[in-house]
Amino acid sequence: MLFTLPVVSTKNDNDIVHHELLSRIVLESGKIESAGIFVPLAERLQLISRLDQVVLRKIFGQQNILAEMKTIAVNVSPSSLTDPFFVQWVLSELSKLKKNAPHIIFEFPEFGAVQHIEIVKSFSTKVQDLGHSIALDHFGQSFANFGYLKSLRPKYVKIDRGFTKELESAHGDSGFFIEALAGVAHSLDILVIAEGVEKEAQKQLLLEMNIDALQGYLFAKPSQLKS
Repeated sequence: MLFTLPVVSTKNDNDIVHHELLSRIVLESGKIESAGIFVPLAERLQLISRLDQVVLRKIFGQQNILAEMKTIAVNVSPSSLTDPFFVQWVLSELSKLKKNAPHIIFEFPEFGAVQHIEIVKSFSTKVQDLGHSIALDHFGQSFANFGYLKSLRPKYVKIDRGFTKELESAHGDSGFFIEALAGVAHSLDILVIAEGVEKEAQKQLLLEMNIDALQGYLFAKPSQLKS
């Protein structure tokens, strides 16, 4: 099951920059489990590339609906890129997309992307040649330096929600980190998005930090993609 969650511009809450597609599993009981539950299990069982393929196949099969969104982001595990068959399949499917298909941004968690940096760079080059992009999610969890951003050049980096939450504390260092990241990223023409925005106070602080876009329950909750 696919859900969508919008990312909005800091200039106007009604201006949707793109939609992030989220995968969910519906259990027999009717309970809906988020990716945070089943993705780690797929990683441990070395089935993550198969899971990512299932999700992407579902996305590629709904082009007419997604074309209205213009730009979508989908989460992919960096581990999946170690599977040559998966990579070739993705590139083949991208080459078959219709002209009105949305621009697709493949989001990789920063921690995993740093561990697989060379294959992520290679994948980025190939999808860019086909008119699409990559981005980094949960940025800041790995505490790596910003140096690799110059060669990777993701479309955007999405600051981990932990930093957004810490903005509420007067004693935290989140504000310094976010402003430093924004300065480096913008010098490389990389956008900066803050996730996990749930309170108006967080939004106001982020608006003062030269952030490009925001995502969180303050603006919208995930909604099921209508098929």
